[in-house]
Amino acid sequence: MTREDVIRQIVKRDVGKQALAAERVAQQAGELYAAACEQFGTWDTALRYAGVRRRNVYAKSAARRSVLLTRIRKLFYCGNNISAGHVAVRRPGLLKAAQKHFGSWRKALIAARIDPRQVKRPSKPRRLNREEIIDALKRRHAARKSMTWGDTCREDCALATAAKHAFRSWQRALIAAGLEAPQSVPGNETKRARRSWSRDRIVAAIQQRHVEGKSLSAHRVHEADAGLTVAAWRHFGSWKAALAAAGIDRRASPPRRHDAS
Repeated sequence: MTREDVIRQIVKRDVGKQALAAERVAQQAGELYAAACEQFGTWDTALRYAGVRRRNVYAKSAARRSVLLTRIRKLFYCGNNISAGHVAVRRPGLLKAAQKHFGSWRKALIAARIDPRQVKRPSKPRRLNREEIIDALKRRHAARKSMTWGDTCREDCALATAAKHAFRSWQRALIAAGLEAPQSVPGNETKRARRSWSRDRIVAAIQQRHVEGKSLSAHRVHEADAGLTVAAWRHFGSWKAALAAAGIDRRASPPRRHDAS
């Protein structure tokens, strides 16, 4: 395969909105990936010659991965059974997307910081009497383990669901056990993703980061605030377009640089 053939194939994939991240191309089109590396040295170099911006390729992939992880966490914290077999029947689209971006459902769960052993929920929560639940909560607290709903779900799903079922909420169960409710509450892990974003709010958030001297690279912003980058892609089509809407020139220096995040 010549250099021109490689470029033509990359452009064809780009126009067809097919994956352009190196690991995906290596899996889906091994011959193209091998030829690109042979002709250009690296896949990223081949992308540059083909006129495809590397940051756009990986920012899109990161945004999609973030959306998937948010959805998986939300299902888990709402008490749904998200074992691979159950998801394959009830949410095949989600399973397929997770396998595409993470390689397997198990890897997607791990990326979402969910213990795969804790995802299969019984048809009815295991019933413990309130005294037993309170004792279990106190033992967990005495062991200096996190008392947030999310952490307890990940480590002891049976206790978390039984407590919520018996006391109607996690906070009430903690209060009944004489424990102070932690700052992190059920679903808090995904609050940022549930913010209502409008074009004006996105522009204001970007401008605020600029004023504060924070990084405006898609990768760094995504690490610090995935909700913002995902919303920017949805409303503007690209992070570059969102920056332009905010009137920010990436080539210009920010007012000050005191935070690299």
